[in-house]
Amino acid sequence: MWTLLIAGALPRLAQYCSNRSLWCDEALLALNVLHRPWSGLVKPLDYNQGAPIGFLLLEKLSAEILGGSELALRAIPLLAGLGFLFLFWRVARQCLSTLAAAIAFGLSAVSFPLIYYSSEVKQYSTDVAVNLLLLTLLLEPRVQPRPFGRILWLGVAGATAIWFSHPASFVLAAGGITWALFLRARREWDGLRALTALLSVWGVSFAACYLISLRRLTQNAMLLDFWRGQFPPVPAWSVHNVAWLADRSLALIKDSAGLYAPLGAAFFVAGFGSMFLRDRKALGLLTGPAALAVLASALRTYPLAGRLMLFFVPNILLLVGEGVSWIGEKIPARFSTPAIAVLTFSLFAQPAITTARAFLHPKYPEDIKPAISYILKNQQAGDSWYVYHFARYQFWYYRERLQLPVTNVRIGTDCGSDWQCYQADLDQLRGTPRVWVLFSHIWVGDGVDEEQFFLHRLDGLGKRLDSYKSTGARAHLYDLSTASTR
Repeated sequence: MWTLLIAGALPRLAQYCSNRSLWCDEALLALNVLHRPWSGLVKPLDYNQGAPIGFLLLEKLSAEILGGSELALRAIPLLAGLGFLFLFWRVARQCLSTLAAAIAFGLSAVSFPLIYYSSEVKQYSTDVAVNLLLLTLLLEPRVQPRPFGRILWLGVAGATAIWFSHPASFVLAAGGITWALFLRARREWDGLRALTALLSVWGVSFAACYLISLRRLTQNAMLLDFWRGQFPPVPAWSVHNVAWLADRSLALIKDSAGLYAPLGAAFFVAGFGSMFLRDRKALGLLTGPAALAVLASALRTYPLAGRLMLFFVPNILLLVGEGVSWIGEKIPARFSTPAIAVLTFSLFAQPAITTARAFLHPKYPEDIKPAISYILKNQQAGDSWYVYHFARYQFWYYRERLQLPVTNVRIGTDCGSDWQCYQADLDQLRGTPRVWVLFSHIWVGDGVDEEQFFLHRLDGLGKRLDSYKSTGARAHLYDLSTASTR
């Protein structure tokens, strides 16, 4: 066990230590955490951000204790990623055979999406850990009215989890439905009464969380527009939803679980069938949260986006591990061991290669710090800065964090798709002898690369003197002194 845990912890620690600049979404959350008082984290966040209040408070605590550095802000996701390993092994041993548990745990150890989100300043790693924590409680063999301490612990844990993870509501609701059906079938009325008390506590906590936080997120027009491609086609009962949902499921297996989609889907189906025959209660607890997430998506309240469904990845891997073990059992005994070895190798190949490649040739989403450092190293007295509009959040974070000696800064205007507006914004730089243009989080879409559009315009206004490129960030020096100021 300890060998497996260490093997899973090492890549997460390596990713945490090797990560560089905060990218745009991380900077947006960091600015909210660093610039707001504790009480302000209960209110709607700036910049159309959304995160559980409990997670924000943990981030604030980490920043207060460790400072506002990248490592301090990424400490909570890392702790959740490390805690995930212990919780995953516990859940796997509760509902799977030793072989299936080892396969599932091994997949979680080399799954790069799970590794990466353990070092990003967002709540997705915490979502995974909270999901597993709740599963360890819900997979217990009985819900009993006594002892009172166990019921109290379940109530407090569930009610608290809702504030630390949005998907926790799906996990608890699925747990309540599954346990209710199970207890009703066995006519365990004392257990049903205890479950009713638990559901009441969880329901009150969810109602409060919804009124304080979730209601505003579900009504945020900009967020709904941003995620519009992650909701089922309208109307919800359309036959096209079947194909759309199948595509979303394969994307979840490929992009979030990190598996080769056809192979992962085949093992998942096998594991689903095996657990349906062996332990339907555990199957309901493992698959129910996804079914409720689909329902919420049909109601346009929860997007089925990859990182928002990361909490469900452990459940997928558990069923995949079950599928491999079940198929191995169906093979004649003399061929079973080599067959399982071949199946396991084929399953591990994709995530292992992806993770190894990511560490040998790391790619950082938007590494803006080297671009800023290059400007600071090469700028001259009197130089101006022009910050591309989508880079402003990272710039604001590092301007404060690095105490940049910059005064003559112009933040670009976000003009959407109004290209004449962008031209007018750049035209205000006319007559500037030396201006550094800083890019990051560059918009590329609808056939347009905004950096290239900006550079084409600036090349027409003056002379490009220097350029520097880092992953996802750029610094260009222009002499626009000869451009007419009219």
